[in-house]
Amino acid sequence: MGRKTEVATAAEFAYYGYDKLAACRELVEDCLGGQWQIKGKTKKYLPADKWQQQHNDDYDAYLFRALFFDYTRKALNRYVGMLNMGEPDISLPENGKLDFLKDRATQYGDGLKSLQRRLNEAQLSQGLICCLLESTGRDDAPFVIQTYRARDFLRTKFDTENGRSFARFVLLDESGYEYDTATKQDVEKRQLRVLGLDRNNEYYQAGIEFGAWPDFDLLEPNSGNIVYPDYHGNRMNWIPFTWCGASSLSGTSFDDPPILNVANAEISLYQLYADYRQVLYMTGQSPLFITGLKGDAKTAGEWLKAMYVNSGALNVLPDGAQAQYLEVPAQSLSIFSQEVEKLKELCSHDALSLSDNKSNQSGVAIQLIQDSNTSPLQIINSVAGDAITEQLRYAAMWIGVDEEEILGTRYTPSKDFAEANLTVQELISVDGTDSLTTEEKRNIWLENGYGDPKKTIEEFLEEKEKAREESMQNSPVIQGNGNPFAKKEQNNDSEEE
Repeated sequence: MGRKTEVATAAEFAYYGYDKLAACRELVEDCLGGQWQIKGKTKKYLPADKWQQQHNDDYDAYLFRALFFDYTRKALNRYVGMLNMGEPDISLPENGKLDFLKDRATQYGDGLKSLQRRLNEAQLSQGLICCLLESTGRDDAPFVIQTYRARDFLRTKFDTENGRSFARFVLLDESGYEYDTATKQDVEKRQLRVLGLDRNNEYYQAGIEFGAWPDFDLLEPNSGNIVYPDYHGNRMNWIPFTWCGASSLSGTSFDDPPILNVANAEISLYQLYADYRQVLYMTGQSPLFITGLKGDAKTAGEWLKAMYVNSGALNVLPDGAQAQYLEVPAQSLSIFSQEVEKLKELCSHDALSLSDNKSNQSGVAIQLIQDSNTSPLQIINSVAGDAITEQLRYAAMWIGVDEEEILGTRYTPSKDFAEANLTVQELISVDGTDSLTTEEKRNIWLENGYGDPKKTIEEFLEEKEKAREESMQNSPVIQGNGNPFAKKEQNNDSEEE
């Protein structure tokens, strides 16, 4: 059953590790929501200290000065855009009954290409998205592929028969809010959906309340709204459900969101930058601190009111009293500034690379694009294609095409992103990194079409520096692709001329 709480929650029925993954996914989701979503969760991401808890106005000003940079959103947009370069290769049964899926595949009316984008975005930000092939009963579009968020999937169980592994049931959380037209209020709807195979191995769906799950009979469903999906009277003998993770189609092993490292670094930057901005503010607002005033509060208050603070001001303090400004040490500001820049650099490197979460080396970012066959990005691309292929094959099996056509049904995403050259900014960052040798840097330039492989490293560096200086002297604007080093083809053409 899982954990017991006073009020039943979906997490109570979920797989082991659900809570930890949910926390990771929520952090990424909050970062993708941007500054106002992060600032809206003050206790979680920027909690008030003891002083700020007692002085709400000071905390509000501190929170207002904080800045969130949106590195996580930029990283997600960058990689989703890369993964969706070019057009996919789609093969469907020859009878044309599934051709409609190219343009209308999902419950939102999206085509297969848009579905891939949705999967890629969820793979990167949540580490998981699930797909369910639904029968609509319509002749023009008999199927749709419905997607479920990572947090909607709660539990499954796999059986093995004749060497084939298959899901015996899948438990989903379909809770949400519905608008009640009678009361004109949003009403919470707490419901689970069970996808299962009954005693006859026929696929069914059941919508049940939370309290019905412990006594629900999976082999002989006996409660809730039970439906046996069919296509022209043909029922299925499998659950057409697909897990699309960041690294596999596994329904039992799940990944952290691949961009979690960016989100973690960005939250650290947000917290540090809030303190940095506070120090900057205090530097320009040095408070006057007075000690040694004697007498009761009224007498001390009269002395304070009589104080005049300005250039050339002259004040006479009573004996034993001292006044001085509290200054923020310049060294503290410098240390803050250095740490902020380090975190910015870390966020930028993580946003430009999808390396293993344990590695933040900038050299890995370059290898990601150059060696895409083994990169996490390539794996994400391949898994998304496999997930869509599995859904299409479920549909092909349901309409009754032969085994050969089923196996020929596939969706292969474009790999154009794997051949994309590094941008000028990325090549410049290659020169500035300490994690690559001079030889490795040269190879990266050559692989992107710059320089002459026949020349030595010394000649290469000399030519590159000379070209850079000439480009700066001849024109304030860098022409073409903005790189001071001409491409090899351009060099050859100029030599022939």
